[in-house]
Amino acid sequence: PVTSSEGVAFGTPDFYVYGEERGFSSVLKNTFHTCKSTVKMTWDSVFDLISGRFGIEQVSGPVGITGAISDAAKTSTSSFFYLVAIIGMNLGVLNLLPIPALDGGTMLLTIVEMITKKKLPQKVENAIQTIGFALLMLFAVVVMFKDVIFLFK
Repeated sequence: PVTSSEGVAFGTPDFYVYGEERGFSSVLKNTFHTCKSTVKMTWDSVFDLISGRFGIEQVSGPVGITGAISDAAKTSTSSFFYLVAIIGMNLGVLNLLPIPALDGGTMLLTIVEMITKKKLPQKVENAIQTIGFALLMLFAVVVMFKDVIFLFK
């Protein structure tokens, strides 16, 4: 910061933004970088939730997501489609988490079977998947109630 006025610090920019000509290759390159950045943001957010940096109030379920999509659609078509793309990437990343009942949990069980060279007994695998599913549903119900309560505030 160089100066301050009414509690707001002002500085001078130490970078410049140069435009890039729009073409097929530049759009493809920037699309890839945006997707990579969104996936990284999702992983970082999951870590921040687990570590306690963010709380349950920062999570939205179907009710909260519907409100966000509605707001984005009112803003502009591009905002709407951008949010839909982000939701799709988030679902893809979250589905790969090593939680039983998700694809990541199934992958983890398969890796364990590959390492041990033994197939888990069907009862054990079913119990793991059932417990994982129950915990996932409990989390979904908690988030949904949080979203509904937020609607009436």
